[in-house]
Amino acid sequence: MSFGYQVLGFGGGVRVVTPYISATGGTVTTCGDYKTHVFTGDGNFVVANEGTPGGSNGVEYFVQAGGGNGGSIYRGGGGGGGGFRQNVGGTKIQVDYSTYPVTVGGNASPSVFSTITSTRGGGQSQPGGS
Repeated sequence: MSFGYQVLGFGGGVRVVTPYISATGGTVTTCGDYKTHVFTGDGNFVVANEGTPGGSNGVEYFVQAGGGNGGSIYRGGGGGGGGFRQNVGGTKIQVDYSTYPVTVGGNASPSVFSTITSTRGGGQSQPGGS
């Protein structure tokens, strides 16, 4: 006769917090233990584990907005470049176990990550001269 047991998980949905952030979204590139999430279109940055202060619980960001519209046949010049905001090498922003929408601005639109918004570039609206 044999005896066995099965370990059952109680309190389904319980998550274990580890020292480092774990997230998905965009195209992820890993270099050592540093991960970069690059978004080329709208999406979500999904934090599955927010990490701990003893490990890493903050992220760096670089948010680039779309450039301004170019001139037309009678209006010379192009639009201004899109603005950007970043904290690379600076104070990290803390993230929680949550989903953060990402908007990638193109064609004179702003880009947004969390509470960070980069303003679009200015469009050409003045007539050209010679």
